Amino acid sequence: MDLEAMRKLMARLAEPFSAEDVDWRLGTKAKSGETALALAYIDARAATERLDLVMGPFWQSEYHELRAQVQRGPEPEERGDGRKRRAKRSPSIIICRIGLSFDEGKTWIWRSDGSGDTDFEAEKGALSGAFKRAAVKWGIGAYLYGFESPWVQIDASGYTEKIHRSEWPKLRQIAGAALARYQAAQKDGRAFRAPPPDEEPARPGFETAAPPARPAAPARPEPAQGSAPAGADAWRTALDAAADFDALAAAVKLARSHPGHGADFEKAYTDKLIAWITPGATTGAEAIDAVAKFASKVRPAAGAETQRFTAALDKARREARGS
Repeated sequence: MDLEAMRKLMARLAEPFSAEDVDWRLGTKAKSGETALALAYIDARAATERLDLVMGPFWQSEYHELRAQVQRGPEPEERGDGRKRRAKRSPSIIICRIGLSFDEGKTWIWRSDGSGDTDFEAEKGALSGAFKRAAVKWGIGAYLYGFESPWVQIDASGYTEKIHRSEWPKLRQIAGAALARYQAAQKDGRAFRAPPPDEEPARPGFETAAPPARPAAPARPEPAQGSAPAGADAWRTALDAAADFDALAAAVKLARSHPGHGADFEKAYTDKLIAWITPGATTGAEAIDAVAKFASKVRPAAGAETQRFTAALDKARREARGS
């Protein structure tokens, strides 16, 4: 098996899709029920086309069903016509395996993932979901997991809720920007990197202190001989530049991966959080709640700093209520 040829095919499988091929669905709803997070995905058709384009006839898929073991209950009740009611179907998971051959069918490599029934067309949705998840294991659409998840308006005018049509230009722009980054990286001979998938998306109502545009990550300085390790000062630059939750989470991760300046960082991090809930810096109670939710997941490590932030948070909420 030619490893270099295999790497090239894997890179082609992982290439970003055009903005038109990227679809979006509603995720977690806001308490108001009027907005929700938009989550990017590609459908099974796009994944199949990518496999056909890159691998030709040298890919295959198969499915297996794993049915949960449930305790048997009483016999189904009889209906008025003497027939028994249909017993409820026990829950199951569909496992899809996608096999690829990089040596014209001599050897096959398999990767798999699974999906449960969906609310709409349960069995069909489980098959499609399992196929897409298994395709991600081969890199197909994996970069979508690093996409920003923006808040969008919900259109509830039909039988099912969907993303309001006014939001689609913004969503296509996000997908198009990822494709542009890939094309620029190819032109410059650099490796393409999707945004980190484990960062908290920005919350609504925080436009002033946390604009949706994601700032460029600060360059990490190369350590000189005998100097402090990289990150000893870079965290301060990253923290100062952080203008949204994504960038702030990255600064926290950078600082806590280089111990030795914990107290300084925790104080500066707390100061940043307090600045974002200071009257005049936010857009109101919803923005304050957004900061509080972020801080509940990424708390200052020092107990005193946590107490200082909590006190500032209580004060900001009282002032926001006008009390």
